[in-house]
Amino acid sequence: MARRRVPARELDPTIDEYCQILARIARQADSTLGLSTLQMMARRGARSGSIAPADALRLIRPAAVTVDLVAEKDQSATSIAVATTIVAAAGDNVAEWARLIIRIVTWRGSLRELLDDKPATDGGVAPPVGLRAHGESLWAPNILLALAPPHVARAILADVTPLPVPLVPGLAMTDVMVRHAPLCRELVDHVVGPAGTANQRRVLARNPLASDALLERLLDLAPDGPEVAAAIRVHPEVGGRVRRAAFLAGRHDGTALEASFKAMKPCGRQFLEMIEAAPHEIEWILSSLRHCNRYLEAPARRIVYGLLAETAGPEVVWALDLERAGSLEKMDARVRASMKVGSGEPLRDTVRDRRRMESAAVATADRFGLD
Repeated sequence: MARRRVPARELDPTIDEYCQILARIARQADSTLGLSTLQMMARRGARSGSIAPADALRLIRPAAVTVDLVAEKDQSATSIAVATTIVAAAGDNVAEWARLIIRIVTWRGSLRELLDDKPATDGGVAPPVGLRAHGESLWAPNILLALAPPHVARAILADVTPLPVPLVPGLAMTDVMVRHAPLCRELVDHVVGPAGTANQRRVLARNPLASDALLERLLDLAPDGPEVAAAIRVHPEVGGRVRRAAFLAGRHDGTALEASFKAMKPCGRQFLEMIEAAPHEIEWILSSLRHCNRYLEAPARRIVYGLLAETAGPEVVWALDLERAGSLEKMDARVRASMKVGSGEPLRDTVRDRRRMESAAVATADRFGLD
């Protein structure tokens, strides 16, 4: 059967098509469910040029979708125009930036109407607290704060009366910003500094888009240590070196360490990255394995065993796996093979296989110019 040819308008939506979909979504019981569709259409239209900058400013609703274009990794003429327009409109006016950051949370109209402080032409769709797309936790107030001149952003964050979150009494804007992205330098410095709260730092440590450098800064804050370290240990994206530092921070609390490994289950990739960050720290590796061995997937466990056999000898691996399995019959087949021949070669084979695969992958990437 011939593949159906996708009309160009489906790939490069016009502003009229955006408005048609907006009207359809507005009739749904929960219109926020369609926001990802609107966001995708706006991004496609901005990238291809099928939605002009002027139309994005005047006709895309809600304005949070337009603001989201600014955070695109590959900037289009439309996203640049949106950012330039916002910065030109607000300038160095702290009060105006604060107004935009607060109003964008519930604004149903266009960005042009918001900037001009005119009544909103209600598109029927209200932005949710966190506008998400493509796995990101982008939130329009974070984007606006990142766009503001640095001294303006610092002034907003330093105000003794924190910006409120509309419709959520008692919740400060900063409390929600730390859950989302982008995390501009001014926001991070405020939260990590003396003005930030322990709860904000704990939430920031759980943010999947927090960088390793940021998580390392949080880990150095002694008063928040145990809870921040626990969050970093199970962070989905942190690198092996920083994750290992978080495990070292809790090394005297075996119960907490085991709980972290259990929460990461399966934890093979994360544990391997920690070992690769410190391959000769045998005592730490052995201690950690006693907490996590039961949660490791078999392929990852075999690689760890192979690395240990290279650095500490096969006898260490035999004892570890017997402790894990509880009996010879339940031990890993490669460990039993190693015991049978009295050598670490069956264990080291796994490491050699992995290294060959990694070398082949690098060679393929170099050949075809892949990252």
